[in-house]
Amino acid sequence: MRKKYFVVHVSTDYVPGSQRRGQDCLVEMSDQTLVIPKSRFHQLKAKFGDKITLIPQAVDFSGLRHAEGNGFPDAPVPAHIPRPRLSYLGLVAQNINRRLLASLLKARPNWHFVSVGTKKAVPLPNAHVLPWLPREALASYIEGADVGFLPYDCHDEERLHGVPLKMFEYFAFGIPVVSTPLIELWEYEDLIYLGDTARELSIGIEAALSEPPNSPKRAMRIETARAHSLENLARVLRESLPLGGPASPSRSLLAAAASRGIAFARC
Repeated sequence: MRKKYFVVHVSTDYVPGSQRRGQDCLVEMSDQTLVIPKSRFHQLKAKFGDKITLIPQAVDFSGLRHAEGNGFPDAPVPAHIPRPRLSYLGLVAQNINRRLLASLLKARPNWHFVSVGTKKAVPLPNAHVLPWLPREALASYIEGADVGFLPYDCHDEERLHGVPLKMFEYFAFGIPVVSTPLIELWEYEDLIYLGDTARELSIGIEAALSEPPNSPKRAMRIETARAHSLENLARVLRESLPLGGPASPSRSLLAAAASRGIAFARC
């Protein structure tokens, strides 16, 4: 591949210690490596220098906002699920702290946790599951949420360093987010509510639910999501990769790609 292409390695998630040797080999074989988690970016930068580039977690901001209010004809409107709704846009799998979630939902039976997939996150009457829908229907799910709730398992190293796209999807609509304290979310502590325990998360949810519709935080969240748009990612890529145009990278990168196409390898 390197004979024919300018090889770009993309690291979208944090890599635990047991897997780093394998990724380091991919970085060594690539011409450029793009990294989303800042903690992993600094680890790789320390070893590989300028061939490591930080890129933003990108949300389809324009697509989501275009779909706002348009609805989705085949989408099941979750009117049967009482409010307030704590929404998790995805499969719970092993990502969330089930013990923590169950403790919170038992303490607050009037709050309803809604995830996507085929199985409930926990076997409680105020836990609900909605079916997967096409990507264009995502806005309808977000619009039905009162709080974006991300009770990730911080004991898991990969989760602790993750950069959840879900947060930026909620931000695109100004919706408040309550989360366990992932390292990548610390910089957004003015816009989200963090908690380690069921009690701390409960306090955060109460604060999120009490936000007035005209809260300045909602506008700030929307602008934060806009800054992480696909269009902004495209700008970063133009500045980082030999794609041509006015924002081309250094001459050394251009020379490396002069007679080759560009190939992306993701992990």
